[in-house]
Amino acid sequence: MLTREIAQAVVDAMRDDVGYSLNVMDHAGRIIASFDPTRIGSTHPGAIKVLESGEAVEVTADGPGVRRGINLPIVIGGERIGVVGITGDPDDVRPLARLVRTMVTLHIEREQTLHEESVERSRRVLLTERLATYTEAYPRLLIADAAEFGLVLTVPHVAVIVRGVPTATLSAVLGADPSVFSLLPAATGFLATDDDAAAPLLGRLIALGDDVRTAIGPSSLSVEESLRHAREASAAAAAIGLRRQIVAYREVDHLCAAATVEVPGRPRAIDALIQHPELLNTLRSLVRHDGNLAETAAELCIHRNTLTYRLDRITTLTGCDPHSVLGLLELVVDLVRAQTPIGAPKKGTPGR
Repeated sequence: MLTREIAQAVVDAMRDDVGYSLNVMDHAGRIIASFDPTRIGSTHPGAIKVLESGEAVEVTADGPGVRRGINLPIVIGGERIGVVGITGDPDDVRPLARLVRTMVTLHIEREQTLHEESVERSRRVLLTERLATYTEAYPRLLIADAAEFGLVLTVPHVAVIVRGVPTATLSAVLGADPSVFSLLPAATGFLATDDDAAAPLLGRLIALGDDVRTAIGPSSLSVEESLRHAREASAAAAAIGLRRQIVAYREVDHLCAAATVEVPGRPRAIDALIQHPELLNTLRSLVRHDGNLAETAAELCIHRNTLTYRLDRITTLTGCDPHSVLGLLELVVDLVRAQTPIGAPKKGTPGR
């Protein structure tokens, strides 16, 4: 369909290039765009004749609803979708008529393409936003909408969250890989059928720089479930200072699960360290090195005695001894609880 918006955009674009007044009529012969706004909405008798015959119609004298000029059909995809009229003495505008018709047709095709691409982008955005939050069984219509974009919701997928990559760069990388489904802008990441399918793209992403971090959710029929757990894994890895570029939810699921459990009346031990970033950094380094004091001191570039002093300070402030397994575990869980958006699994049977 030739819309008024598209037609007026074409007329406006050609205003400075054509020395004669232009009108564009729709499939019913109504003027929907014109150099003369007072004519918009009126029916053009000459355009109706053009639409019926498919041939150019010349008007040699002004009359009711018409002015001298030439009217030609606009044909796109084998269909007469409208008419373009050039106002002026037919002898003067005849040499220009077909060229103008070609230019108008090309403009309309371009505008329609841009409009269709915009609609497709909007549909895709709505789809990804819906999938990112949908927790119930997928209705047939949603499954069909996803299939139009190459996403099969009847098979499990893994969600991958990406940090440290500009959105424009990530979009370009994802757009070049037909084996994955971009979750932009609903989430900074993508969907793949499994870890193996995600591996090649993960390799390209982490090669972009040492600051790139990715987290992989569990395989699930529910996009929301896998995406939620991928976010939890990403946040948990950041909370405890893991420097691994790829972390899977299954590697930190115990921490994420433990972080959801609140003990009534128990203060969060890690709160006492919020005002001591040096101690928090020391704790995260200790976790990264699996409690190895020598490696921790080396990474922090401090003497072993200084490390011992810091760990003792952590014990004094929190009541948890990082030298002990249980004390360190409590501190780690509190780190995750304090800095990650972890919540209880949502109800429902998503994706089934």
